[in-house]
Amino acid sequence: MVQILDLRIGGQWSLGPRMLSARKSAAACFLDGRIYVIGGCLPSSEVWAESLNLFDENPQWVSIDSPVHLRSDFMYDGVVLSSRILAKSLVDPGVVAYDPSQNTGSCSTWAMVPEGLKLGWKRRSAVVNGILYTHDFMFEIKGYDAGKDKWRPVMGIDIFPKFPNCVQLLNFHGVLCVIWLQSSIENNTSEMVANWVGIGVTDLGSEGLHGSILWREIVALGVPCDSSILHSVVAEF
Repeated sequence: MVQILDLRIGGQWSLGPRMLSARKSAAACFLDGRIYVIGGCLPSSEVWAESLNLFDENPQWVSIDSPVHLRSDFMYDGVVLSSRILAKSLVDPGVVAYDPSQNTGSCSTWAMVPEGLKLGWKRRSAVVNGILYTHDFMFEIKGYDAGKDKWRPVMGIDIFPKFPNCVQLLNFHGVLCVIWLQSSIENNTSEMVANWVGIGVTDLGSEGLHGSILWREIVALGVPCDSSILHSVVAEF
C-alpha cells in the first residue's frame, strides 16, 4: 500500500497507486518528477525496481529492468548524487547506481560504484551541495570525494555524545542537518528528545572539509522513551 501526505492541503493522507511488488525496507528517491523505489523484496522478484511519474494524469508504477547479480533484498539507504540514484544494502554488492537519463530499456543503466564509495558508506547519509555525507561507526561525519574515491572527515566539529541514538543526516536548504535521539534519563524528562544541529561545511580543497555549527537545538518529541527514528525527510508546510 502506498500512502501520500499532501502538505499543500493541510497535511491530508490519501491512497496512492499500488506498487507492482510488495516491499519492505526499500530504497526510495525522488528525481526529475519521479519516485524511484529499489529493492525491499526478494532479489528474484519480477519487479525489483520501479518508478512512478507523479505528474501523469493517471500515475501508475512502471517496472525498471535490473541485472540479477546486482540485486539484494534489504536496502538500507538511497540518495541522488550527480543525477544518479545510489541504493545501499547491507550485503553484497553493497551499493548500486542507476542512471535514469540513460534508460534504454536494458540493464546497462545499472552499475557498481567505486570501491572507496562502497566501503566508506556505513550509515545514514545525505547529499548537500553535491557532496555525499555519512558517518562511520565512531560517529565521525565524512564527505565523499568522487575525484579521488575517498572519504574526507568534516573537521572542526564535535557534536555527538558518547553513544548517539538513531543518527539521521538531512539536506536542509543547503545545510547539513544532523539529528539524533537522547533518552529521558540523559535529559531528566519523561519523554524522548531530539538533538537538531545545522552544520555549514566549506570545501577547502587540499585542506579538507571544515565544518561550523550554525545552530543546535533540543526538541521534545512527546513520544515514549523507547521510540526510534527509521527515516527522515525535509518537508515544507
